[in-house]
Amino acid sequence: MNVAVGTDSLASSPDLSILAELRFLRQRHGNIRASELFSLATTRAASAVGLAGRLGILAPGAWADLAVWPLATGASADDAESILSAVVDSAPAPRAVYVAGQAIRS
Repeated sequence: MNVAVGTDSLASSPDLSILAELRFLRQRHGNIRASELFSLATTRAASAVGLAGRLGILAPGAWADLAVWPLATGASADDAESILSAVVDSAPAPRAVYVAGQAIRS
């Protein structure tokens, strides 16, 4: 069974923030690694809606939808888990957002 995280409407959530959903899960189940949370919202979510290989990954031929966050002070680009944890736990605003490779916020 593929387990994924997403949002459906404002009827069940105060906003459509996927990060808020990940933060909600992290607060209730602190033992979930940030990398697993991001997988639930990216590759597994893409698979759930039939878009595996095109959405939720950075790879040739994929749609190039992504958000860019600054590294936390003192963070190492080699420590992906701590970077993802900082994004989930503090939910900073992204520095840039791209949809289909085009900047919609930068």
